[in-house]
Amino acid sequence: MSRIQSPAFGNWFRFAVGDEAMLSGILYAGALYAGMKREILWYYGETVRIVGGRLKEELERVGNEGEMGEGGDEGTGAVSCLAVGEAMAGRQELWRIHMEGIKNMLKVRKSNKPLPGMVEAKIRRADITGATTYATHPSLSYTPSPNPPIWTILPPALRLSLLLDSKSFFEKTSISPPLIPVLTNLILFTKTISLASKTKTKLDPDTFTDNLWALEYQLTSSREGERAIEKGMRFACLLYLKAVLGDSDSGSRAMLEGMRDSLCGRDVGMGVSAQKMEVWVWIAGVGACFSRAGSLIRGSFVGVLEGVGAGEVLSGGEIVKLLNLSEVFGGGLERLVEAVRS
Repeated sequence: MSRIQSPAFGNWFRFAVGDEAMLSGILYAGALYAGMKREILWYYGETVRIVGGRLKEELERVGNEGEMGEGGDEGTGAVSCLAVGEAMAGRQELWRIHMEGIKNMLKVRKSNKPLPGMVEAKIRRADITGATTYATHPSLSYTPSPNPPIWTILPPALRLSLLLDSKSFFEKTSISPPLIPVLTNLILFTKTISLASKTKTKLDPDTFTDNLWALEYQLTSSREGERAIEKGMRFACLLYLKAVLGDSDSGSRAMLEGMRDSLCGRDVGMGVSAQKMEVWVWIAGVGACFSRAGSLIRGSFVGVLEGVGAGEVLSGGEIVKLLNLSEVFGGGLERLVEAVRS
């Protein structure tokens, strides 16, 4: 897939109004968010009509070459709006169909120029939104940039300490070696965001986006023979990353259920290393913070935490020094710790 130009620059609305398909797609997404039923149906139909018409004209123009120029990029971006809408509306099969359509449109794209940054950002968001909503693998792949990551701004001594502490900690759990570097990068990424927030440091937007997409794609992709602790940790890390970026209101039901199921039937306090027990506690803590108060699924997470007296781990365990919960969940974590200790 073509590399991003600059997703953080430019005005999305100005970009959208410059193209009929993109504008229709954006208006569909807005209508869906606002719950405007008539407008949802209208703009959905209009987007499909416009994009379908363009594809037909383009295929007739190129004949048997089967390749399209960059003029179809706006149509691809418009379809990504439909894909996001299906993900939000709980229609997994239609989300997947739209993403497969996007994949095919990118395959026959003739231009060697990068996708417009706004279009690629919308495509990536559609892919990850569906993957996290349904706790499934994304439709597209992502190859990170070879450029240095944003965590190079961390002081060298701190960066080295985090690398060593992360490796030492996770090697004492049942997490397989391929996932440990991903978790380490998540730690470095979130520590960088925390430092930048405290010091008012501006992060390079292109590098930030590249690192974020790489983490999201790695954490949404399962591996053959994946253990329960790994699946639960992947889902918990995706929710944790969501909270770090400022959205901790609610979590994907599918991911919360996956996290709960990864804990079911396991006595997290017996016969395991202290580090593995902390991982189970961290998963349950993230799940409880993202679950609605009084819900059955929150009760499942709290039950696990109460069973091992997890208050100390949540407040100052080895894992929360790497993946800080109090800084992210604040009062929500404090109330959870009080409930576990009472």
